[in-house]
Formats: sequence, structure tokens, C-alpha cells
Amino acid sequence: MPCRPILLVRNLTDMSERHNGFAVPVTTAAILRRLRADIVARFLDLLRMIERHRERGWLAEMDARMLRDIGVDRSVVWREARKWWWEI
Repeated sequence: MPCRPILLVRNLTDMSERHNGFAVPVTTAAILRRLRADIVARFLDLLRMIERHRERGWLAEMDARMLRDIGVDRSVVWREARKWWWEI
């Protein structure tokens, strides 16, 4: 059974297709596909944030010789290590 097309209101124009300035019907399936893609993108962002937090922890555990090898100052490491997991 095909999905019934719906018209979206002006506030949700990012979810609707536009043609000559008018909103055209968008199927529920198309909306769900777009929402699913957005959820997957947000989940991948979350995974990247967690990985970045782990890397900051590893950087903080390095000794002075290792930091010198990669050309990073201890103050930079301290600044990075103090950031919350969601900060870039």
C-alpha cells in the first residue's frame, strides 16, 4: 500500500520539496528516510566525540619525551585534557 502524500507547513520547509516557490507533497516514507539519515549522522557525531575524548586521555598520559617527539607542549595537552567530551 503506497504512503499517502502530505503537505508540510511553512516552518518545516527543510523537510519538504520546493518547486517554483510552492511546497509539493512529500510522502511519509521520504520524511522517515530523511529523519533516519539525520539520526544516523547524529549517532556518528556522538561516536566521534567519544573517540576524541579517548584520544585526549591518551595524550594526557604521555610523558615529556613522547610529547617532545610529536612537537606538543604540556600546556596544550593540559588545555585539551580539560575539555569536556562534547567539546571540539
